[in-house]
Amino acid sequence: KNVTDLSGRGVGMDVVRTKIRSLGGIIEINSRIKEGTKITLKLPLTLAVIQAMMLRIGEEVYALPLNYISETLEYDLHKIKTIKNRLVIMTREGVLPLVDLGKLLNVPNYNKSSIKREKSIVVVEINNEHIGILVDALLGQEEIVIKPLDPILSDVPGFSGITIKGDGLPALVLDIASIV
Repeated sequence: KNVTDLSGRGVGMDVVRTKIRSLGGIIEINSRIKEGTKITLKLPLTLAVIQAMMLRIGEEVYALPLNYISETLEYDLHKIKTIKNRLVIMTREGVLPLVDLGKLLNVPNYNKSSIKREKSIVVVEINNEHIGILVDALLGQEEIVIKPLDPILSDVPGFSGITIKGDGLPALVLDIASIV
């Protein structure tokens, strides 16, 4: 009924404005009586929205851009063999080289003995070559916003950025080209 110093202060929009500014963006709000409100968001091009497959390795969740994925497979660990110090598996197309991502990334608490016998394999294509990535679980596809890594972390191989999942926790975006 009465306008005070606290009423209509836009506390919710202040949170939005703070987040957009932290990303390097701008928010503009223009209101006109009896016409409505126009909200304009301007985000930097350094942010990208992509489709990604969310993967679980150990207790960690990672995002893998869908444009690298050609298929996903389920295999029993007994079918994985080692040839010339390289993990491989036979598929209908022939021998598929594998990368054990948990071991490669040194994922905390990643231990094969505690993982179920059946593994998910994400087959990626790089330069017309197919390589299987061993993961513990496929969590589904999501549309994600990729934020660049902080300059201190930009030299860490294997990651191209970071995203915030729906539960508010971060997930690193895998750079398959550097991993393979």
